[in-house]
Order: sequence, then structure tokens, then C-alpha cells
Amino acid sequence: MITIAEFRLKVYLLKDIKVKDALENISKLLDSCLVTEGYDALHHTNQKKLYNFSSFYPLATGGIYEAGGIYSIIIRTLDHQVEKAFEKNLDKQYTVTLKALTLEKRIIKQKHLDEIFSLTPIIIKFRDEAYWRGHHSVITFEDRLKVGLIKKYNLLHDTKIDENFEWFNYMKITNKKPIGTTYKNVQLLGDKVSIKVADNKLAQDLAWIAVGSGLGEMSARGFGFTNFRYL
Repeated sequence: MITIAEFRLKVYLLKDIKVKDALENISKLLDSCLVTEGYDALHHTNQKKLYNFSSFYPLATGGIYEAGGIYSIIIRTLDHQVEKAFEKNLDKQYTVTLKALTLEKRIIKQKHLDEIFSLTPIIIKFRDEAYWRGHHSVITFEDRLKVGLIKKYNLLHDTKIDENFEWFNYMKITNKKPIGTTYKNVQLLGDKVSIKVADNKLAQDLAWIAVGSGLGEMSARGFGFTNFRYL
């Protein structure tokens, strides 16, 4: 059984933050905690990262999260070291744009999932193009999501599973146009999806890993943050 550590962090904004810049600003705050706890080397490895986070809530008005406002962030992880680091020090962190206020933790136990859906854009990178649409098929996009989750599964369980199984009954891309987000002064284009999860153990496990660590690439930067509905 897979369990997820979920944190709800309240932050105070020291400066205005544009919606497209929100994930980068949040990732800097989380990075400051991991550096404090000696896990800064985590981001210099090529292996999949087993944590993910949402953007600010409540939603911005006029495309700006306003200075002086208090917002909530949801952080989830499958990595016990990251969980301990956040639990110990995340509520003490600050950057030039954010100051952490309070932190609450809960453990989510695995249950049968009906649907998962992304709340932040999913990033899929290809070597030849910056964005997949117009160059690759939807099937390729779906396969890349599956392969990424299988890599996380293998990392989490220190194994290598047979990849020949159905992991969803239905997948829909819910945005009409690519969603732009800025990271390190580069605009990244992503998508949001809704997925009806297949009724087999591996499919359920992959969906649960998506909830705990995100869909697609750059999940440790807040992309592909995924919520869920039980059956």
C-alpha cells in the first residue's frame, strides 16, 4: 500500500507574484528548506523526484497574487526524507517574495481511485521541440505520462515492473490552448488532463503515485500537480 504525506502550508506574500511565475517562486521556498536540511544534492540527480506541490490558493484576481495576502499551498510527497525535511523546517523558511507561516500535515492512505486530474500544467519535453502538439501524437503524450509514472514506481519500490498493462480507461486533455508558465525566464507550455483510472492494481498504484508526486516532468517544480476522486 502506498501512503502519501500531504502538507498544507500558509504563506505571506512579500511582493506581487504573477500567476505564470507562481510555481517558480514556491519552488524556491521549498528548495530553501531542502538546502537547510542537507538535501540540496537532490536536484542535481537525474532520477525522478517524489514530491509535488500546487499553486497558491485562493486563485489570483487579475492575474496577480497580491503582496500582503495570505495564501495556501498543498505539498505532497512519497519520499520520507523529503517529508521529514519539510515537517522539521518548512514553516521557518522565507525568500524575497514569500514567508512561510504555518504548516499542517496529514497522511493519505491508498484507496481505490475513480479519477485523477491535473491542477497545474503537465510538462512533457521532447529533444526536438519545446512543445509536443503539432509534432507528436496524443498516444505518444499518453505513453510518456505512463513511462514517467513507471520510473517513479520502480524508484519507490526498487524494482522493474512489466510495462504491458492498461492504466486508464479514458483520458481527456481539458485545455483548448497550451498553458504558458515561466521558469528561469523560459516559457514552458503544458496541458491539463482528466484520467479515468483502470481497475487493476498497477493502474491504481500509478494513479496514486501521480497524486503523491505529480504527472509528467518537472513535478518537483510544481508541474503536473494532481488531485483525485475516489470510486
